[in-house]
Amino acid sequence: MSTPDVNTDQRLLALMGSGKRFFAAIDPKNLLPGLEPTQLLLDFSRKAWSLTLVSDNGEELQISGTIEEKVFFINRFSFPNTRTGRDFESLPAKTVTEALGDLSRVPARLKRFLSKQGPQKGRNEANYDGNIPFMKTAKEALFFNVEDTGPVSSKPLFKKWCIRYVLSEEGDVTSIIIEARYKTQTSTITVSTEADIYGLGNKKVTLLKSLGEERTAVVNCLAKKDMRTIPSILVAMDLDKIIPPMYFPEIKEVKGKGVPKKK
Repeated sequence: MSTPDVNTDQRLLALMGSGKRFFAAIDPKNLLPGLEPTQLLLDFSRKAWSLTLVSDNGEELQISGTIEEKVFFINRFSFPNTRTGRDFESLPAKTVTEALGDLSRVPARLKRFLSKQGPQKGRNEANYDGNIPFMKTAKEALFFNVEDTGPVSSKPLFKKWCIRYVLSEEGDVTSIIIEARYKTQTSTITVSTEADIYGLGNKKVTLLKSLGEERTAVVNCLAKKDMRTIPSILVAMDLDKIIPPMYFPEIKEVKGKGVPKKK
């Protein structure tokens, strides 16, 4: 991402560049050049992650794996939105080079993404052993000016995170969308916001509530604070508890099973 000629908050730039930094951490040898991150998914409840990348010609590659003891391991390369090319599974490895191993055995569909010069030198290996540096900033950005449930916060319940990167034609990140989700037995509560070099915007807390019989309701949850309207996790949590199922399977009368008629 090119540095903009405006005075902006460095935390915003850190978030917008988070996908590229994550990619550099798992591919320090630059074995997959010319790819730009479009989505980073971190599911801390399932201890899983995935990074979706796109090439200049629009082809997508997804790298995914597991999180073990706060260390990110690669174990799969897949091709979204295509019917050609099977997933390539690898033994758990910290980097792309280690995961692919003998490059002569890499399937052709994946080999098209590889550097023609092979692994390169010059990029330091920086796998995220421990906490992800930009996650603290992402949490602060997402939950700022959002009503919590207090005195016990509900923020730790949001363990599934997604950062989507909006790219320009040149491949620069122009804006991002951050989402964190919490699933209950009958609903999904999502906190989301958009960000660019000018700040945060379009922050929401939404409740997707199952009403039964494949019917759902989507509610934008709000609260008033200091004469301002802000998103509310408290409202979403309370609505999830009090809205009951409203639709049930129809009970059909079975012929011949009724009350016997008098003779």
